[in-house]
This record gives sequence, structure tokens and C-alpha cells, in this order.
Amino acid sequence: MNLTKEQLEELRRFIRQKGISYIDVQMEILDHVASSVEEKMTNKPDLDFENALKRTYKGFGVLGFNVIVNGIVNAIQKRYNRFFWKSFTSFFGFRYISIVCFSVLALYKMLAFIGKDEFYKFTIIGLLVITAGVLLTNFLIKDYKKYLSFKSGTSFPF
Repeated sequence: MNLTKEQLEELRRFIRQKGISYIDVQMEILDHVASSVEEKMTNKPDLDFENALKRTYKGFGVLGFNVIVNGIVNAIQKRYNRFFWKSFTSFFGFRYISIVCFSVLALYKMLAFIGKDEFYKFTIIGLLVITAGVLLTNFLIKDYKKYLSFKSGTSFPF
């Protein structure tokens, strides 16, 4: 038995009412709950949707969805921590060290070529442009903050 769109929407509302705020975690729980409800309704054809949902939620035990939520949160954070450390250690390779050395040399030569006052003006303008870019980026990504995977990917472990 397949659930209708209305029933799936009711499941989404039910999951949100239980305090799960991240969309990707909601979708994972929705998958577990929907398949369990479908299974219960298939095994007992006289069972209606509401009772199947109640029985499914009871099946999660006293803690409800918290066991699944904690598992999903830990898995996502573990994955992004591994990715962060792998990316972080890659910056100590020969390629990045040579780029940093070349950049420092280029900035030193630019300071000597255009003068101290102009260099400071150029630096301030550059910092303002970077700040405006960061603010614009934060404004554009506000919808992604509803996803735990985005939050985990942008938080650093130290």
C-alpha cells in the first residue's frame, strides 16, 4: 500500500510537531515512518492511517524520534568533521605553501611599487569588498541554514 500525498504531508507535520527542525533530518525520519506505516497498513488492511501512525510512533519507544535524530546528527557531524580535517591538512602541501609564498612576495613587491599610502588604500578597499561579499553570501544562503548537513559543513571542530 502506498501513502497518498495528503498522508505524507500529515506525516511531515507530525514530525515537525515532535520538534525536529532540520529538513534533512525530517526527510530521513519521514522515510522510516512512512515505510513503517505502509507496512502496518499492508499487514492489517482494516487498520486506518491514524492508528498505524500511532502504533509506529509507539514502536520508537519512550524517547520517540530522538534515537534516530541523534544517530543522524552524529553521522552527519562525523562525516563533515572527517571532510574538514582532510581539507585542512591538504593546505599544508607543497602547492599551497608555494602559493602563499608567491602571494607574500607579490604583496611585498606591490607595496614597494605603488607606495605605502596607496597600498593601504588598496588594502582597505579590498577588505571592504570581501566584507560585502561575505554579507551578501550570508544573505543568499539563509534557506540552506535549515539543513543539518549545511550547518555541520560550516561549523569547524575547534
